[in-house]
Amino acid sequence: MDSDPTSDVRRVLKQKKPLCNWIPARYAVTFLTFLGVFIVYALRANLSVTLVAMLNNTALETNETISKECPVVHSLNDSSYHYEKDGEFVWDENIQGLVLGAFSTGFVSLNSLVVFLQMF
Repeated sequence: MDSDPTSDVRRVLKQKKPLCNWIPARYAVTFLTFLGVFIVYALRANLSVTLVAMLNNTALETNETISKECPVVHSLNDSSYHYEKDGEFVWDENIQGLVLGAFSTGFVSLNSLVVFLQMF
């Protein structure tokens, strides 16, 4: 007396609860909010780091003198050492501030637009 396999599958599926039934919605929303804030912070930090790599520091005129306390000495035959290439942008501190501020402005304005569009 074999039972129908499709009825067995249906019976098991009816008995088994979905995976997300045991996770309250407030925990899921809290975790997703944390994940969103973490990603935005990581993007902001990465933009600050990559901005340094994008700048052409040798073209900028600054009044600061940088002292090399521990200069790295390489022999002329050391092939592992290579000079880092400067970035392509010649931005002063004001333009750098505008670029970093544009990220925050874009973030706030995009979120405001999304909230407005959710009303419809």
